[in-house]
Amino acid sequence: MINISKEEFEAAMPAMAYPTDEVFEKVSPQFSDVYDSMSDDFLGDAGVSAVDGNTQIRHALVCVISLASVLRIFRSLDLVITPTGFGVVSNQNVAPASSARVNALEADLQRALLNAQGRLVTLLTTVEGWGTQSQAAMAIPMLFYKLSMLRTFCGITNPSAKDWDSARPQLLKGDEFLRKHVGDEFLQELLVAVRSNALTNDQRAAVNAMLEVMAGFVLQDRKLTAFKYRRLMRMLEKDNSTYTTYLNSDAYALNHAQNFRNTADSAGFVFNG
Repeated sequence: MINISKEEFEAAMPAMAYPTDEVFEKVSPQFSDVYDSMSDDFLGDAGVSAVDGNTQIRHALVCVISLASVLRIFRSLDLVITPTGFGVVSNQNVAPASSARVNALEADLQRALLNAQGRLVTLLTTVEGWGTQSQAAMAIPMLFYKLSMLRTFCGITNPSAKDWDSARPQLLKGDEFLRKHVGDEFLQELLVAVRSNALTNDQRAAVNAMLEVMAGFVLQDRKLTAFKYRRLMRMLEKDNSTYTTYLNSDAYALNHAQNFRNTADSAGFVFNG
């Protein structure tokens, strides 16, 4: 467990969500349980050991714990929205905030939590030994693993938790498509490198190209997805020595089967089989 001060808690809140002292007092009892959950789901032994000696990881963890703790009891609080943040109704002369304003605040907190989790996971990939833990596989189950990627690869400005929830089914389809067409072995090789912050330049180029393919699925743009897929294939097959795991895979053989008439030059190729 780490100790979180009131000042650290307040700093973890998004802009215009500055909490009052009463909020901290009501939320702080949640810190211990949320930390335990974080240890099991994100940190693991390697992450726990790294917290005290890494100020960036500690700061990201404090943000995640603070935001997750607020959201855990958010709907049980009688909230009042102030010009600079939010508080808890302390007397009968103060009316609770409207449901619309409470919903907007909750959405801001959810967005901030997802962004904080993404930062924490990215930082954890730099910790020796973290990438081989089960927590790494849970935190990075696919290449497209954090909210900020919706902005970077899909062009969604200030993506929300709802955007992430909407994207996830399409991301799963994109992940399955990549596994079929570049092979489980190659994708797993890249995931292992991502989780340990060990991508080579060539691997990073392949990952970025695959993220663009997955973005096409999120945007549900058939032509864009087909274009990004063809560009990925040209990259992977540009020579016989760079992406050998793919070139030696069953996926490569299937892509080039003599009787497979629909080629990678066809936009419709992406959505067959």
